[in-house]
Amino acid sequence: MECERADPDQPLRQGDIVAAQPGTNSWRNPWTRFGVVLTADCDLTHGKGGPNLVYVPIVDLYVYVADVWLPAEAENLARTGRDKIDKQLANLQSRLAFRHIAAWGEINDDNIVTKLAEHIGSLRSGLDKDRLSTEIIELWHACAELQALSERPQPTQAPALLDLLPKFVRHGSAISPNTF
Repeated sequence: MECERADPDQPLRQGDIVAAQPGTNSWRNPWTRFGVVLTADCDLTHGKGGPNLVYVPIVDLYVYVADVWLPAEAENLARTGRDKIDKQLANLQSRLAFRHIAAWGEINDDNIVTKLAEHIGSLRSGLDKDRLSTEIIELWHACAELQALSERPQPTQAPALLDLLPKFVRHGSAISPNTF
């Protein structure tokens, strides 16, 4: 048998799965609810670990994604988006940067469109200003959402991150010509 219920009268062994007492704070925290004992049997028998027990928490995929993967990945993607906007604006030989777009976006999207159209219009002719503005705004929105996800992730937000990825890997886009 691969798994059997431990006898509470028997000593703890390496590989045992432990559970917090239901109704306690440890039970409410998904990182302390369940775990697998890693402390070696010989160390447990001889008390070498003292009062400490080495274990690995058992968490479901959504908890791991929300607490570990999502904040780091969302921040990395937001940074990538900011860099892509900066690069695109630099390619236009513009003195604008992401920080300008972000400041304009705090007012509203129309403000970004107006300001970009004014600025891009003064730089070059022959550009599809509407398309460029739309792409920059979409990327700016994605960056803002990713930044919010990285600062206060929730397990239910993992699908939101996956929805934002296409904005960063769209082929042929003036903003994001390269995939990562």
